[in-house]
Amino acid sequence: MAIHFRASDSKKVPWKNGLGTTLEIATDARHSGDPWTWRLSIADVVTNAPFSPFEGCERFIACLDGGMRLVTKTGVVDVPREGPALQFSGDDDTNGELRGGPCRDLNLIVQRARWQAALELVRGDAERETHAVTTLLVYVVTGRATVEEHGGVGYDVGPGESILLHDHATTIRTAGVVAIASMRAIPRA
Repeated sequence: MAIHFRASDSKKVPWKNGLGTTLEIATDARHSGDPWTWRLSIADVVTNAPFSPFEGCERFIACLDGGMRLVTKTGVVDVPREGPALQFSGDDDTNGELRGGPCRDLNLIVQRARWQAALELVRGDAERETHAVTTLLVYVVTGRATVEEHGGVGYDVGPGESILLHDHATTIRTAGVVAIASMRAIPRA
């Protein structure tokens, strides 16, 4: 069963550290305000700032607009604008340094004990095949995407919308800027 998130479903929530807000695109929380084990969001960053801690979580980040680098105890790394997102631990002290002005970034956060994940930012016309991952989330920043289940239904996704699928191999066709999050559930002991 697919879940289609509309732009109107997104909501602003405060950063844990109180220094800004994020636009929550989609989560696995049952109801608004409930705890989640994964979340996709967009943050507008206007100044250099520390990242909120998310203990026990893996984080993935990519720049939609502008540029940023992350500073951690292990060094400095640029946040990509396309392709695989930068993965880092939510346990680490991390600071974001802007590169030439404000930045808009895309964030996927997953609980490490529950999910293995990846986030890719695709710009332009592209086609991707996915295998039957536990959870697939396709979010359209600008443009459009078509998500077709192999042997099943197709979905057209517009700007500000996302489609969430479970246990389906798919073909994803993009035109614009599209985020593809794939998450595989870790079996519980």
